[in-house]
This record gives sequence, structure tokens and C-alpha cells, in this order.
Amino acid sequence: MKNVLKPRSGMVFYVCVHGLAYMVAVIVNFYMATVDVVYLVNHVLHYADSGLSGESRKLLHEQTILHEVKVADS
Repeated sequence: MKNVLKPRSGMVFYVCVHGLAYMVAVIVNFYMATVDVVYLVNHVLHYADSGLSGESRKLLHEQTILHEVKVADS
């Protein structure tokens, strides 16, 4: 009878460890995406600056789009 219960208890341990590892990965990914969005918002706020030249505004626009794509991919 003890041999029958041993594999199950090992499986429960494996499932619990797997679940905890998954939750840690989700939290880390959420944190990284949140930090990326905060930096993106700070980056976009400079777009409305009246002292920005047309060339600088175009470069900022391209960098912002690139940053948005990176945030969406993560």
C-alpha cells in the first residue's frame, strides 16, 4: 500500500513546484511589461514638446513605435 501512495505524493510535489514556478514567471513578466510601459509613457510625453524639431520629432516617433512593438512582444 505504501508503494502505491509514493508516486502520487511525488506527483503532487511536482505539480506544486511547477505551479509555483509558473506563478513566479508570470509575476516577473508582468513586472517587466509594467516597467516597459512606464518608460514608454515617459518617452511619449516628450513628443508634445514645442521646441522639438521636425527631424527630432520623426526620430522620437520611430523610437516610440519600436518601443511599443517591443512591449507588445514581451
